[in-house]
Amino acid sequence: MSDVQDDSFERPAFSDVLVTVTRRGRLMPARRGGMLELETDDERVELLGPFASAAELGDEVEVVGIPAPEPDEGPSEPGLLVREVRKL
Repeated sequence: MSDVQDDSFERPAFSDVLVTVTRRGRLMPARRGGMLELETDDERVELLGPFASAAELGDEVEVVGIPAPEPDEGPSEPGLLVREVRKL
């Protein structure tokens, strides 16, 4: 066992992971088939989970949800577990 401690990794507090966030942008087809993404001014966010909404592709929307944890296999699009989608 090594005596060297890696301080570069900081695990977020459990309560920080479950914070609800709101993002605004345009509904777009995702790079993965059958999924949707929210295109904002700064990023594309993959929308996760089933949700009902009157919004359609290309609509400006406001999405409320919980950020998904980063996968271990490497960088990917950020994900958002959707609670609500409102058409603007």
